[in-house]
Amino acid sequence: MSEPLSHTYYHDNSFNLDQAGSYVLLIQVKEASFDYAIVHDNQLLVYVQNTPPDELSSPKHLRGVLSASYKKVVIGLSATALTLVPNGLYDNDQAAAFARLLDVQDDETILAEPLDGQNHLIYKTGAGIISAIEKFGLDNIVYTAKGWIKAIAGSSPPNSDLYLNIAGDTVHLLYFSFGSLRFYNRFEFKNADELVYFTACVTEELALNEEISLIVSGDAYEWDINVTRLKEFYANVKLNGLQVLELPSQVGAHKILPLAALSLCGSSEVR
Repeated sequence: MSEPLSHTYYHDNSFNLDQAGSYVLLIQVKEASFDYAIVHDNQLLVYVQNTPPDELSSPKHLRGVLSASYKKVVIGLSATALTLVPNGLYDNDQAAAFARLLDVQDDETILAEPLDGQNHLIYKTGAGIISAIEKFGLDNIVYTAKGWIKAIAGSSPPNSDLYLNIAGDTVHLLYFSFGSLRFYNRFEFKNADELVYFTACVTEELALNEEISLIVSGDAYEWDINVTRLKEFYANVKLNGLQVLELPSQVGAHKILPLAALSLCGSSEVR
């Protein structure tokens, strides 16, 4: 498979790298690429998708962008496995014991962070990814979906909505009950039928009826195969219009939400 090519989805004319000290850099690392955004005073200045991963470890085209001194840097990392631990059971000294549930290999690193007011998240990712981004400061790392979860939690989510975020071949499913996180998990799927299957498993587990609204963000469009297939089984499927940044009209709120919401995050603890 050939490397993905960078695609500058948006570039504001006011962007000036000499002013990086007043900007926020957001990076979302995916399996075979990364997206990044540069923000100033809650306004989107730059949004770039599908940048080859080598640019993180050995930047060529992005040497200036990735070496600038920013006001804040937040890097979202995907997980190869994760577990949620209620805050009442979580203890920093016991994090390693919980991590054993994830079958950590020699080439993987464990990270931990509070997910919300009730749960801690423990997850693992490739050690090579950590090496590629440690120059940005490990205290700037967060779990890839943390901002998305935080943004939705702050939007007063109704009991009638199930949230999906599609990131390549991974779907994140999130549900709140009376304002509290009731369910979060991620699943890898190979096609639209598997996406429907995992969604159905979650709605059945949560005893949600077919009138539930599916609110979709990430790699999705109104009439793509995944959304179309979901609409065959659920009457209410729509793209997530939640905005955490000031966006130009050509940038879809649902598309950039997982990346933009990283601006709401703190950091992880590397184990």
